[in-house]
Amino acid sequence: MNIEPTSLNVPLERKERWGFVLIIACGIAIAVSAFVSVPFAKVFAASCIVGLPILWLFFFPPRSVAAFVNRAGFVRVAVYFFIFSYLALTKRFFIPVVLALIEHVLA
Repeated sequence: MNIEPTSLNVPLERKERWGFVLIIACGIAIAVSAFVSVPFAKVFAASCIVGLPILWLFFFPPRSVAAFVNRAGFVRVAVYFFIFSYLALTKRFFIPVVLALIEHVLA
């Protein structure tokens, strides 16, 4: 006698929108916190600029990106080179621009 169900009706497909939801939620949190505490908004914006793309790549990757991240060899080295290049570009360009934008809007 078979007592196990034939199907659990649980979709196993990855939802592609969770990365975008995370980015929108952080943007809303930065905007709201800018009116409450400007220093906190600056620090939170800087941490979101640095951390969100990395978290998105490793926890909510689109199928095309997941295929590259999970490969071995030269492709994996290229992905990590891209990540470290992004971090360097963030330090030099993105964070100062966003902090200046927050200061300009709230000044």
